[in-house]
Amino acid sequence: MKKEFKTDGIRGIAQEDFGPEMFFKIGNFIGQNSGFILVGKDTRETSNLYAQSVINGAISSGCDVFDVGECTTPALACLTKHYGANYGVMITASHNPYIYNGIKIFNKIGEKINEVLQSKISEVINIEPFVPSYSLSLGKIYDKSSYLIDIYLKEIFEEFDLSSLKEENFLIDASNGGGYLLLPALFHGYGIDNFYTIGNKPNGKNINDNVGSLHFANKINLLNKYKCKFGFALDGDGDRLIGLSSSGVLDGDILSYLIIKYNLKKYSAGAVVTPITNRKIISLLTDLGLKIYQSSVGDQNVYNEMLLRGCKIGFEKSGHILFFNHPCDGIYSICQFLTTYIKNKEEITKELQNPLINPSTMINLKIKNEDECLKKINSEEFQNKTKKLLGNNSYIYIRKSGTENLLRIYLEGESETKIKHSKAFILEEVKAYLCAE
Repeated sequence: MKKEFKTDGIRGIAQEDFGPEMFFKIGNFIGQNSGFILVGKDTRETSNLYAQSVINGAISSGCDVFDVGECTTPALACLTKHYGANYGVMITASHNPYIYNGIKIFNKIGEKINEVLQSKISEVINIEPFVPSYSLSLGKIYDKSSYLIDIYLKEIFEEFDLSSLKEENFLIDASNGGGYLLLPALFHGYGIDNFYTIGNKPNGKNINDNVGSLHFANKINLLNKYKCKFGFALDGDGDRLIGLSSSGVLDGDILSYLIIKYNLKKYSAGAVVTPITNRKIISLLTDLGLKIYQSSVGDQNVYNEMLLRGCKIGFEKSGHILFFNHPCDGIYSICQFLTTYIKNKEEITKELQNPLINPSTMINLKIKNEDECLKKINSEEFQNKTKKLLGNNSYIYIRKSGTENLLRIYLEGESETKIKHSKAFILEEVKAYLCAE
């Protein structure tokens, strides 16, 4: 099957959809005519193999490599920009289970590579037989893993002061992923020692396994047990952030709304949302007089719309919060939120006592006969029945996943009970199209 390199690189089941040869090809290709590149990885059991394959390909072409080791994707992008490397390469499959892996590539200013280079890489990885570019003068490998905290967190510490929170308790979850060292180091760096850590013992197979941003909602018992003010969870590569308070989950919509509301002058140019941003959040922001722009789902789509509209913030429900100078950085987003909280403690505490979003859910379906299934759920009859079950504030959005073989159906409705009934109705109606587990 032909492999295609897209905005978020390539992602698939490791050692099934691809093997180390593909990563060697990519390293060898981008290493040509490059002074040096950075290579980082998350904590999956195949990440060592694939990162080393990129490194081998690059040094074979004569390119030097700065090996960053286990890190978050935003930290890798930050270091790429800091060093002025030709490229930064991250081995990760983000929020997916450990059996998946993939690759993301950044240019020298820490942004995802453009479509022209994506197309060239797609061509290279599909060449058979592949003829590598070998240099008589091999590139050198430099271990830069210790520089993660020295450089990446130093920039964070210089921009934010969270030291006034030393007496507060926090729950933090690194998803057994690339942020398992950085996230605790962030809090220690501010002298905040009253935090309780989960998801910080990676073993190669437990990344995103009942930990991290996708599973943080069921950790509220721990938040209450340790009397924590807030909880914060990253995903496997640290580009998403989901929060917790005693009132429940603080998803990307809620966190972004609070940051914008209490820094309204800073974000007065508007904000970029997606079709699955909660309708109530959009209404609340509009009531503040803020201009709202909508992009397609996907952090790069949000960022492109921000550039087009001149916005300094955009966000996704999943926890991607994009600041103009730091798009999709979970640790940076924690600091933005806590800085806002420090300045507006009473107001934010009071605001969180009331629901800020409409009840909602996301249904993820593995389906067969995709065209027939889509025809059914997009039919007027199906939509009307679903909206009737959802009640007031009903909203439905259907899309194909960009990273997995899934159909996603997003629902908003009048109450959790009506959401539950609507979900049951949908699952019954489409059961003939579902793939066997």
